Amino acid sequence: MSKRSRIIVLCAVILALLVMATAVIQIISSKDEELSNTVKFVYLGSIILIGALSVVVVYFTKIRKSRYEKMLEGEYFTAYEIIIDGIGNSQLPASSKKDIKQDVLDLLLTAQRSGKPLSEAISDPQKFVQDIIRSFSSPGRFVFLGIFDGLIAFGLFILAITGIIWLEDTAVSFFNVGIDTAMVIFIGILSFFILPVTKRQTATKNPWMFFIPLGYGILFVAVSIFLRRLFPDSDITVKLLDTAVRMIPNMFILFIYAVLIPMLFSFKIWLRKYFISSNCP
Repeated sequence: MSKRSRIIVLCAVILALLVMATAVIQIISSKDEELSNTVKFVYLGSIILIGALSVVVVYFTKIRKSRYEKMLEGEYFTAYEIIIDGIGNSQLPASSKKDIKQDVLDLLLTAQRSGKPLSEAISDPQKFVQDIIRSFSSPGRFVFLGIFDGLIAFGLFILAITGIIWLEDTAVSFFNVGIDTAMVIFIGILSFFILPVTKRQTATKNPWMFFIPLGYGILFVAVSIFLRRLFPDSDITVKLLDTAVRMIPNMFILFIYAVLIPMLFSFKIWLRKYFISSNCP
C-alpha cells in the first residue's frame, strides 16, 4: 500500500472514529430520560455501522487495485494514483473516466516495461490531469457543474442529519426536528467550498490534502467549544449553538427535497453531456 493510500485509509478511519465517539458522548450525556435503551441502542448501532461501512467503501473505491494496477511500481504507481484521483473527482462522465483510466494504465505499464523514466511518458501528473479535463471541455464549465454538486450535497446532508437527530427521539415529529444554526452553516461551507477544494487538491503530489475535510471538522468543533466555554451567554453563541432551525418543517418541504435532489442530479448529467459534446469555448 502506497503512502497516498495509507493516508486515505487513515483519514477515513479517524473520521469514522470521531463520528462514533461523538455519538457515544451524545448518548451518555443525554438528559432525556424518556429515551428507551432500545432507541439508544438502535441510534448508536446505526452510527457505528455507518462509520464502519464508510471505511469499507473508501477501501473498495479508492484503495483496492486490480491485477494490472498492482503491476505498477514506484514512481509509476504514484503518478497513476494522482491521475486517477484527479480524473475520478472531476466532472467527466463515468464512461470517459473508465476509458481514461485504462489508457493511462496502459501508457504507464508500457513505459515501465520498456525501462523508460516516468518523465518521458508523463512529465507532470497534475498538468496531465488538467490537460485531459481541458480536452473535454472548458474548465470553467466544470466549475459551474460543481454548483450542482454543492446543492445536491447540501440537500443530502440536511436530510441525513435531520433523520439522525430524529432517531434520538422518535416520539418527536420528524418535522419538529431542528438543526443548530452553526451546523447549517457548517454544512453549507462543507458542501460548496471544502468538498470542491478537496476534490481539486487530490490531483496533486501532496496526499495530505485528503485531510482538508477532517481538519475543517476539527476546527468547527474547536470553535464551538471555545464559544461555549468562554462566551456561553453571548448573542453569537446563543444564535449559533442554541438556536435550532427546522430545515424540513412540513411534508411540502420534504417533498421539495425529494423531488429537487433527483432533478438537480439529472439536469447536471444532461448539462455535463451537453458541455462535453459541444466542446467549445
